[in-house]
Amino acid sequence: MSAGSIYKRCRCRGEDGKELARCPKLYRPGGAYSPTHGTWYFKIDVGPPGGRRKTVRRGGFDTKKEAQAALDEIRGRAAKGVDVGRRLTVGQYLDEWVASRSPSYQQHVRDLWVPQCGGLDLTALRKAHVQAALDTLAVSAATKQRHKATLSSALSDAVREGLVSVNVAKLVTVEGIERPRAQVWTDAQVIEWEAERELRRADALRRSRGRPIPEFAIWHDTGSRPSAVMVWRPDQIGRFLDHAADHRLYALFHLVALRGLRRGEACGVRRQDLDLDAGRLYVRHQVRQSGGVTQAVDATKSRAGTREVALDAGTVEVLREHLRRQAEQRAYVGTGWTETPYVFTEEDGRMLNPGAVTRAFEKLAYRAGLPPVRFHDLRHGAASIMHLAGVDMVTISRTLGHATLAITADTYASVFDSVDRAAAEATAAVVPRAVR
Repeated sequence: MSAGSIYKRCRCRGEDGKELARCPKLYRPGGAYSPTHGTWYFKIDVGPPGGRRKTVRRGGFDTKKEAQAALDEIRGRAAKGVDVGRRLTVGQYLDEWVASRSPSYQQHVRDLWVPQCGGLDLTALRKAHVQAALDTLAVSAATKQRHKATLSSALSDAVREGLVSVNVAKLVTVEGIERPRAQVWTDAQVIEWEAERELRRADALRRSRGRPIPEFAIWHDTGSRPSAVMVWRPDQIGRFLDHAADHRLYALFHLVALRGLRRGEACGVRRQDLDLDAGRLYVRHQVRQSGGVTQAVDATKSRAGTREVALDAGTVEVLREHLRRQAEQRAYVGTGWTETPYVFTEEDGRMLNPGAVTRAFEKLAYRAGLPPVRFHDLRHGAASIMHLAGVDMVTISRTLGHATLAITADTYASVFDSVDRAAAEATAAVVPRAVR
């Protein structure tokens, strides 16, 4: 493999309409390249020693530095045995990559990344291209972040395949994105929330003129929440599970509340994923919902999401009881039962709708008299319980399926602080004092 060379060229044409072999505008007196005319290119001969060589040319780079970086990348990939002679555009790669992904990923690729960057060579894609494409979107910062996440996921796979050496999407920062900090519901915060709920309820009664008022909507929409992400304390989680004990999806709620599975992961648990004798659950699949349509997928959220989760004896018994009741339900429904491999299903055996799980959870939380949290916040509650029980950060991160410890620490910093303070107060209260 040769060292390669970098040069400048333009597309200017002469009077005969043919491209100029040596455009006078491309050079300054003395032979140096003009800084304002043309773009940078590179070429390199690649191939095995003594074998047939192939010349790879790429161009259109704004600076010599960019051309050098692209040349270095090609040389590195060729050294690993990658066929760098094949020209692969961003559009070609994304069309192939997104075919098996969710509708939201497909929409991001179709509406933004292919129109804006599809014509570029995959190896020529740079941070500036990604940033310029995102800047064309007249949407919220959160929506831009989702578009960026789609491209980043695709490029991460490209890095693993040796097609590119750097995921340039990770270098782009979307302004205005601030992850809400999870907070634990304290007694004072619950009192404040309940006071606002009563005011809203009284107002609804005045305007109802004797008609029933939407009690659940008032509970659900009351706005006195210190954070968008609120977490129940262990005693509140216990109240919820006690109230939900007779619900047909109790085992799912129990599993999420104590082991921290994501909603889609819980819906996607299959019977072959359970080893109850060994007290193990293997998280391998998830069920996604897009546009109200339930869609089964064959992968978890990330590589770290595919994991083995230990089950305590109580959870094992809850799951055994659930499977026993499911068998009874199958026999009762008879020919109307739809056979699927899933542990948690609709009442006729069909794949469980994730949205139905959330709605059932919210109704149970409302009837239990608890302050509102999202279904996903049960997962946050599981993290706080593990921390309170003295579980180390590595185990918590692995149980939740996080890619790094940093994600766990950042997501649950405020939750863990609250648990730590509660533990400190409880410790101090154990010591009897004559004078306080």
